[in-house]
Amino acid sequence: GGCGGCGVGFPMQAGGCGAALPMQGFMQGLMGAGMPAGVASARDRTRSPAGGGGLSQQIAALRSNLQQGAFMAAMAPPPPPPRMGFGGPVGGCGGGCGGVVGGGAAEIGQFLMTSGIDDKARQALAGLDVAEQRIVAALVSRGGQCRNPSAVTWSRIKLVRERPDEARRDFLRVALDAEALAGLERLSPEEQAALIAQVDIASCRNISAFVWSKVKSRR
Repeated sequence: GGCGGCGVGFPMQAGGCGAALPMQGFMQGLMGAGMPAGVASARDRTRSPAGGGGLSQQIAALRSNLQQGAFMAAMAPPPPPPRMGFGGPVGGCGGGCGGVVGGGAAEIGQFLMTSGIDDKARQALAGLDVAEQRIVAALVSRGGQCRNPSAVTWSRIKLVRERPDEARRDFLRVALDAEALAGLERLSPEEQAALIAQVDIASCRNISAFVWSKVKSRR
């Protein structure tokens, strides 16, 4: 099915030759697949017997559509950045903690999704560093059921701000397993204070394993 006049051998279109694009190439153009520069250049030199520019006109129209689509895409607002765990990325603490990113951030994110605290409590929590946020989240979520989690969150935020050492000890009481907690309590007050200060609450994923390893090393 060539056109018989131009010698190109393209399929005939209804209404005349016009050296029309093959259907596959035409659909590729509509779908945004584009056309290789060499092919477009070679076909652009093909003219109809009447001297018209049917093929070049279609190519120009396709290019115009593609350029318009690219312009609209460029004008569209960029997508929002991916949401991260509450408190941002944190580094691993190593030394028996597990050394894995996101230990504290993961717990804080879970707390925010399940606690039901109000916006003011969330904003106050966001004003703390990651370690303090994790302490508050643990004390509220593991302190049993309460009717007003927002009020309890505020009280734990106040504890962290005003009595940070006490808050760290309270956190370890609810975060450690029975063996690690018993081992910690067998140490002298001075040894307990020194060990507690070594715990990287912000990022340590397995605090019980870390504390237990330190307890055994002191025997």
